[in-house]
Amino acid sequence: MQLKELLKINFKQPGLNQEEVKLEEKKRKILKSLEKCYSSLESVEILNSSTKNEDSAILIRHLAIDSANLILDLFDRQPITEISKITDSLKTIPEPSIISLIEKNAEILGTLQDSDLPLEKCEEAEGFLSRLLSETEKIYQKKKGSELNTPAEIYRQRIRVQSTIFVTLFAITAISFFYNWIKYPSIHKDTVQVYYTTSASQKMTETLSVKTDLNLKPDWTTYTFQLPAPTDITGIRIDPLNQKKMKIQLKSIRIFDKNKKTAGEWTLGVSEKFVPTEFRRFTFINQIKSGKNIPGGFMTIVTEGDDPFLHFNTGEIRGVSSVEVTFRAQEDFKKFKD
Repeated sequence: MQLKELLKINFKQPGLNQEEVKLEEKKRKILKSLEKCYSSLESVEILNSSTKNEDSAILIRHLAIDSANLILDLFDRQPITEISKITDSLKTIPEPSIISLIEKNAEILGTLQDSDLPLEKCEEAEGFLSRLLSETEKIYQKKKGSELNTPAEIYRQRIRVQSTIFVTLFAITAISFFYNWIKYPSIHKDTVQVYYTTSASQKMTETLSVKTDLNLKPDWTTYTFQLPAPTDITGIRIDPLNQKKMKIQLKSIRIFDKNKKTAGEWTLGVSEKFVPTEFRRFTFINQIKSGKNIPGGFMTIVTEGDDPFLHFNTGEIRGVSSVEVTFRAQEDFKKFKD
C-alpha cells in the first residue's frame, strides 16, 4: 500500500461485498485457530518441562491435527481427523516452506502414531510444531496483504499507522513540553518580601517583614516596603521572588527615615573587575548564583531554588519608615532589552 493511501484521513468504515465478507470471516477463523494452537503449544512446553510426557503426548497429537487443519483451512483444503493423514495432506499445499518442514520432520510425524512417546520424542515434536506454527503465521500475514486483503484490512492498517503516528507525535510533543517546562520555566505570579533585623532582634521573622506583588514584566521596578512603625534596623533580607531559574538585576537599595528623608542608599553596580560594588555588604546568599555581570552595569544574579534570598548589611539606621529596592526580573534563558 502506498504511503499516500495510508495517510489518507477517512474514519468511515468501508462497505464490503459478499466475497469480501467471507474473506473477513476466514481471517477471523484462522486467527482464532492460530491463537488456540499457540495456547496448546504453551501447555505442551509446561508439561514437557515437568516431565509429564504421557499428558504431553496426548496434547501433542491433538495439536498436530489442529495445526495441520489450520494450514489446510488457510489454503481452502478439507480438514483431516487422523495423524496418519498429516504428511500426505500437507504435501499438497503450494507452499515450499511447509513441504520442506514436513519432509525434514517425517520421522517425528511418524512417531506421533506410536502408542508410547518418551519425553525426548515429545520435546522433538514440540520443537517441530513450534516451527510449523511460526511458518504458518508468516504465511498468514503474507496472505493478509494479498489474496486475503479487503478494504476492511486496508482501513485497519490505515488506522494502525495513523494511530501510531498520532501517539508518536503526541509523545514527542508531551516530552518536549515537559522538558521545556522543567528546563525553561516561565515566571509566574509571586511576591517580593523584605525582612529586617533590629538591635533587639537579629532573627528574620514574618512579623519583621513586609511583602508586595512582583511585577511580571522585565521592567525596572521600585518596590516600596512600608514598615508598620519607625524602627531602628541593622540589616535587611531581600526575597526577590520564590522561583528558580530566574534572572534578576539589582539596581539599588534606599532606606528612608520617619521624615521620608534618605537615611541610606546603595547603588548595586559592577566594578571593572566584574565584581558587584557592594558585594561586601551581602553577608549571606541562599540558592543564588552570580549571573553575567558587566562592568558599568548592575548586579546580576540567577536563582537556583524556590527560596532565594540575600542578606544585606545596612549598618544600624534609626527610625526607618520604609525600604525601597529597585530591580527587574525575568526568565534566565531570556536577555534584558538593555
